[in-house]
Amino acid sequence: MRRSRLRWLLEYAFVRGIRAALLPMPAGWRMRSGYFLGSLVHALLPARRRIALHNLASAYPEKSEEWRSATAKRSFQHLGRLAVEVLFLDSSRQSTAEIDGWNHLESAASGDRGYFLMSGHFGNWELLGNLQAARGYPVSMITRPLDNPWLERLFSRLRESSGNRIIHKRTAVREMVKGLKAGEQVVTAGQMKLRNGAPVTINNSVVPANSRTPTPAES
Repeated sequence: MRRSRLRWLLEYAFVRGIRAALLPMPAGWRMRSGYFLGSLVHALLPARRRIALHNLASAYPEKSEEWRSATAKRSFQHLGRLAVEVLFLDSSRQSTAEIDGWNHLESAASGDRGYFLMSGHFGNWELLGNLQAARGYPVSMITRPLDNPWLERLFSRLRESSGNRIIHKRTAVREMVKGLKAGEQVVTAGQMKLRNGAPVTINNSVVPANSRTPTPAES
């Protein structure tokens, strides 16, 4: 337990240090710093890099190794930029952004009942929730609590800075029902990893997403 607390403290100090270092910078410089951080993680974590390359080889066997290597690096860079954007959710001003299909959200919100919003785990879904709150449509976001309690408190504060509400997965069912009854919009993002190896078809080959023993219901 003591070792875990020390690791949590170091992780928290690292994240707060990055935020403090980037805080005086213009937004454009911050984004370039995010790309640099992503490139650094790509270079320093070979195990994660190998996982990305393996996944790309499974999904795109027809592509060259050079293409997969470049795509993996750009993915890390994108995640670095996303991480920096999340660190500054409390200072983002996204209310002037354009969203295709915004009329569908307004139509759903015009009723007297709550509703679900489904989002994929791509792009910056965190900024989207921030944007909706800035336009007067705060959301109740279903999230998995981080293992590090200090980082969890930090990111919860950032996510809720624009008026959104966090629903942890451990109490999701009860809180979702309460939110829907109160007329709230509840947001959940689709997961890329399926539990207990539910099979996924990739290029006509059935591949277990996690373990090799999916339950009958998941099969």
